[in-house]
Formats: sequence, C-alpha cells, structure tokens
Amino acid sequence: MNIQIQGRHLVVNEVLRQHTELLMGRLARQFPTIRHSHVTLSSERQQYIVTIRVWAEGLDLRSEDEGGDIYATLARAAGKLERRLQKCTDRHYRFGNHHGQHASLRCPPDRPPARLRLEM
Repeated sequence: MNIQIQGRHLVVNEVLRQHTELLMGRLARQFPTIRHSHVTLSSERQQYIVTIRVWAEGLDLRSEDEGGDIYATLARAAGKLERRLQKCTDRHYRFGNHHGQHASLRCPPDRPPARLRLEM
C-alpha cells in the first residue's frame, strides 16, 4: 500500500510519520484491497485536524477528525475509517455485486421499450 503523509501548518517529524504508517499498516492488513492512502495532518486555531483518504477496489473513502492531541485525533480518524471499511465490506458480502443483474432488467432487443404518452 502506498501511504502519502502531508503536513499543513505543521512539521511532520519522524515519530509522527512512523505512528501514522503503523496505523495505516494495520488497516492495510485488515483490508488488503486498499491500494493508496493520503493522510493530511494540519493545525488550525490550536486544534489538530486529521484527514485520511483511502482508495480501495471500487471505493474512495474519507475520514476526518479534530482534537487537541494529534496522536489521539489520528487514532480516532483511523477508527472511523476502519468502521466505514468494515461496513462497506459487510454490505458487499451481504448483497453481492448487482451490476450484472441491472443489465438483465433491460428490454429484449426484439421489443422496443415502452414510451410514455402525454395526454392533453
């Protein structure tokens, strides 16, 4: 998994970078379909804002959290993202992929689709 870490109004030191990579590595082990992640750490008005964006197979998910401690904020944002990923995978396994079924709902080629008649 490719992890990109960006700091806005904040210097991302090596310890913070390692902690972020550790959290994202845990997510990658639980959900191996994750291909790329982008983590933005920013500081505004004495608050830390963490935004995590993840691209998986067919998914583009985003999680955001803010707080006074950067490490706790990062952990909460990763937890939110983990719950969203779990929800998406549960939904996928429960309902399956319906793209093939939508194609079968079309009219047969020998019969034209019904048209609405406007009555005046």
